[in-house]
Amino acid sequence: MSEQEKTNDTVAPQDVFGPSVLEQLDNLRYFDIHDGGEIHKCVMNIATADEVGRAQAYSNDVYNRKKNGEADPITHIVRQLPTKDNMIEAGREKGIWTDQDEIDYTTLNNQITAKSEQLAQGRMYLREAHQKCLELRQHRKDLYPLNAKRFLCYELTADAAAEEAYNKYMVVAITTYVKDGSRVFKDLQDFENPLNGKSKQAMQHYIDLGNFREQLVQQAPPEVVFFRDYGFLDENGNIYDFNKQSVLYNMYQQIEELENVVEEFHGFYADDGTTVVEPTGILKKEVEIDELPFDVGETDIDQVVINQGNIATVVQD
Repeated sequence: MSEQEKTNDTVAPQDVFGPSVLEQLDNLRYFDIHDGGEIHKCVMNIATADEVGRAQAYSNDVYNRKKNGEADPITHIVRQLPTKDNMIEAGREKGIWTDQDEIDYTTLNNQITAKSEQLAQGRMYLREAHQKCLELRQHRKDLYPLNAKRFLCYELTADAAAEEAYNKYMVVAITTYVKDGSRVFKDLQDFENPLNGKSKQAMQHYIDLGNFREQLVQQAPPEVVFFRDYGFLDENGNIYDFNKQSVLYNMYQQIEELENVVEEFHGFYADDGTTVVEPTGILKKEVEIDELPFDVGETDIDQVVINQGNIATVVQD
């Protein structure tokens, strides 16, 4: 999802996310800008329809200029860029994307689609479904670096330049000082000024705010919902092996995020091949973990395997 899509400045209905989330969202609009040894309280206001429309018009203009190789009116730089449709070809020319990347990307996406469909259909042993979910998790992990490469390819395009232009316009339009409501940036040229240290801070906050909104509406992968519904996920976000004796990994996210996710899985059989296993919900099981010999915050959580009652060990890829 683009930053433009992520940051349409509308507040979600209270009955969807609840007052605590809305309060977090509202609080996140306020932030500090450090400038010349001073700290200024700022706020990113909810954009008006007119501001969104003007930002989109400016974005479209930038797209056409970049695609056609016309000079930028502010920087006067002339640079023709490919469109998103040609981003992979552009990535190949830059050495970012390879033939093997394309094969792996296609294969992994096909595997994810096929196994997700099989999981939705049911009619398999619960043990087999559990294994497919673990494989889905691994496929998504293997896809991360390829998605990162594709994003680098996208950054080479006129579409990316247009998206960046939209974001800049919005930051200029909606960012004001709390004390008097005046704009932090006079105009786009002021924002683009390399001597203006406020620009980078405001843009980073705009992106962070967009990321928070995206997380609110992000759908949980089907394998995670399966783990929740059939008792392989506990209240601490730990995913268990089939016998529910050892923790395979931690989702590293709040379980509350799954409360409103509805997915009906059915038709899974016990090992006897005839008994249909009914969903049991989140596993009520406390697992005591010794103090970790490293900072989990700096470790890829997918590389951590925690055995019940034992110190965690790091699995090398």
